[in-house]
Amino acid sequence: MKPFSPFHGWIRDPLFYLLLMLGLTAWFLPDPGFTPALWWLAAMAFVEELIFRGLIQEGIHRLLRYRFRIGPITLANLAASVLFAGTHLLTQPTGWALATFFPSLVFGFVWDRHRSVTGCFVIHLFYNICFFYQGWV
Repeated sequence: MKPFSPFHGWIRDPLFYLLLMLGLTAWFLPDPGFTPALWWLAAMAFVEELIFRGLIQEGIHRLLRYRFRIGPITLANLAASVLFAGTHLLTQPTGWALATFFPSLVFGFVWDRHRSVTGCFVIHLFYNICFFYQGWV
């Protein structure tokens, strides 16, 4: 039995770093007009990843017995990403909320590849920082 590691291999995965750098594309989005505290961005990213990856996406995976994939995207990732974007409609303008769908697919891909909330959280937080602190990173 392998010893527990909070990294589960994502820290050594070159694809993880490529996906992380995709967060820089947030600099091309319109300025959100406000800057939440970093602790708030971190807390929300962590809670969202626990809920959407650890509970919802994994729950759908188990329900579907880890089947149904379209290329690198699983049906569970697709469903969790639709829910993720849908919940953002409650608190954000429609365009911003719908724009969360694509980053959510990235977070879900990292979950599918590594089963690590930590890896998903790191990417999610970086994407949020790039968006809300445009030009500071």
